[in-house]
Amino acid sequence: MHLLFNSVSLVILGRFIEPLVGSGLFITIYLVTGMAGSTASYFFNQEVLSAGASGAIFGLFGVFIAVLLGKLIQPELAKAWGKNIAMILGINLLMGLFLPVDNAAHLGGLVSGIALGYVSLPVIKKRLLSHLLK
Repeated sequence: MHLLFNSVSLVILGRFIEPLVGSGLFITIYLVTGMAGSTASYFFNQEVLSAGASGAIFGLFGVFIAVLLGKLIQPELAKAWGKNIAMILGINLLMGLFLPVDNAAHLGGLVSGIALGYVSLPVIKKRLLSHLLK
């Protein structure tokens, strides 16, 4: 189930975020947030071996949150999407309390994704403007 969630999330988030940031920055964000998730996992769960892409997936959610908070999307739409994202993230973090899922990796990826999303906002704005002018 966890692998299915990650796969579906990657497809959905990737189709939204990759055009906003470009392929190179998308790959960079994915790798950096994945490493941030793994680093958080290591620091908070040193006794557990962990591997996976969950930190990177949550990193993409973080970028999405930064885009929503960066006022690049109509307020009504941003509010609706924000509620949906909050629900998805809440459910996953709650499941991590009861299932053998690494919430430290999730949170490390999410926080680093929000930070990278904010850093990427000028690139996103530029790409959106150039798309609108075409």
